[in-house]
Amino acid sequence: MRPSSAIYFCGPIADAGKPAKGGYQARNLRTIEALRSREFEVHALPYAQPTSSRTRKLIEYATGFTALAWKMARCKKKSIVHITGLRRVFLYPEFALAYIAKRRECRVIYDIRDGLGLDAVRLEHSAVYRYLFARLLNSVDLIMVQGEAQVPFVESFTGIRPVLIPNQIDISAIPTRTYSSTPVTPVIAYAGALKPEKGLSKMLDAVEILAGQGFDVEVCIAGTGDEKFIENLRSRYSRLAVRWLGPQTAECVLDLFANSHFFLFPTWWPGEGQSNALTEAMASGCVPIVSDHGFNAATVGNCGAVLKPDQGAADYAAAVQQIWASGQWDTLSERSAQRVREHYSSVAVIDHLTEHYAALERTFE
Repeated sequence: MRPSSAIYFCGPIADAGKPAKGGYQARNLRTIEALRSREFEVHALPYAQPTSSRTRKLIEYATGFTALAWKMARCKKKSIVHITGLRRVFLYPEFALAYIAKRRECRVIYDIRDGLGLDAVRLEHSAVYRYLFARLLNSVDLIMVQGEAQVPFVESFTGIRPVLIPNQIDISAIPTRTYSSTPVTPVIAYAGALKPEKGLSKMLDAVEILAGQGFDVEVCIAGTGDEKFIENLRSRYSRLAVRWLGPQTAECVLDLFANSHFFLFPTWWPGEGQSNALTEAMASGCVPIVSDHGFNAATVGNCGAVLKPDQGAADYAAAVQQIWASGQWDTLSERSAQRVREHYSSVAVIDHLTEHYAALERTFE
């Protein structure tokens, strides 16, 4: 059943047709577009996207959240408000937005999208912050999480099991891959935030090891990050066959994955959850070779290689070489795409999400 209530989707949201600044923005825009395609009334309330100095960012965030609070105070009564929280310093305005929505007699969802950053709430923040976080979780009508590993953490605050809603992708947008002939030189792809914690140096070290062993690979890297860090990588690995593509639209990223063979992801980023890029790469037939970090292992299953966090570049190089030389690549590629179709497609995930919207709407009766 399609709820008749308006849905106010609040959080980091990418601008349609423009490169997303991170997985939160991409996922939220994708969800909003999927809901609108089903004729839901969805109002996007995006967080500010400052790009200037630290002081300027604080000003832009402050004015941005003030504007959001103004809009929330004028939302339709008895609507559904879906907040994809960033927490950290954002917890305070998020708490205020949830409070305003409740005053408008709305049903509020707090959606926790990141992975390993949760324990920081207990370990790194003040008692006031932890108290406010607990108050927020216990004041909303429904809590959603991205991965099963987050469930005990939420239950420790609320005593109630949250709803599991994984990231999803539109399978219909994935280009069709053909397996008529296997090229001599495999292509390794990466798309996403270009930051040290994503393991880019380890990935390129692995490529360097492969090149030193006479195993040729090409590398394509899409995304944005700190310019100094990127320039250091370009200089350090200038002798490798690396194409630095810069920011790309969602469509261009999917085309990149459709023409690549491996997705190397040695991430150790503290907030890693279910990577959008990993899921998209698998759906496109890229074989994943990833670190056992965040929700990588749960996402990959038996479709590639999951390496321990302390394993090095030589292990990633060995995994690429073993899969390619053994003739397993085609099988793992098809298996990767099938896994995403079964577990992470928009149809399956949005069906589940809208069932919970409908259940919340019934509480208005």
